[in-house]
Amino acid sequence: RSHYALMTDSMLEEVRARMKERATKFLQFVPLKEPRTETFQVLSKDSEIEGFDNCKFVFTDITFDATNQDRTVVIREPDGTLRTALPEEHDRMNRVYYEQPNRPPFPPAVFTDPDLKQALDNDRHEFVLDFATWFYEPDDPSFVQLCHVVFDRTVEANKFEILYSTRHFGSLIFYLIINDNIPPLLNFYGSMGRY
Repeated sequence: RSHYALMTDSMLEEVRARMKERATKFLQFVPLKEPRTETFQVLSKDSEIEGFDNCKFVFTDITFDATNQDRTVVIREPDGTLRTALPEEHDRMNRVYYEQPNRPPFPPAVFTDPDLKQALDNDRHEFVLDFATWFYEPDDPSFVQLCHVVFDRTVEANKFEILYSTRHFGSLIFYLIINDNIPPLLNFYGSMGRY
């Protein structure tokens, strides 16, 4: 729906600057990174507290100036082992303590089948990838796996036009190149009359 407003020249320039900044954010290339390792480091093994409790204790650094990436999160296992958190546990604790709007502690159902299949069947590829970009960090193993699934299903269904002219198209092309799967992309460009 169109929106009309009366503005002075300075107000118009201010709105244009805001829109340009917003457009730059939405058109920013989404990086396709190697996933973080799913390993942890054992910090100590205290057998004297083994069996003290049957649940895990999570200790999170809540220092004001710590970022989500460098914040320390450690887990005390019921067997007395103190270890660093796995990436999924680390991200979940960040989402619990530093809540952001529309970013729940657990992944939404649309990131897994059958909801993912239904969303992609309804051509909601960009919605799924935008939501994943908001929910996950680019090097989160779950984000990388979800991108691979969406990109593979996009290629299988030959639905390149859905991601064309979005910020995810560059990531799709990069994914196809590193997996040596260029022919479907060339067929897409050929069907558009672009050589």
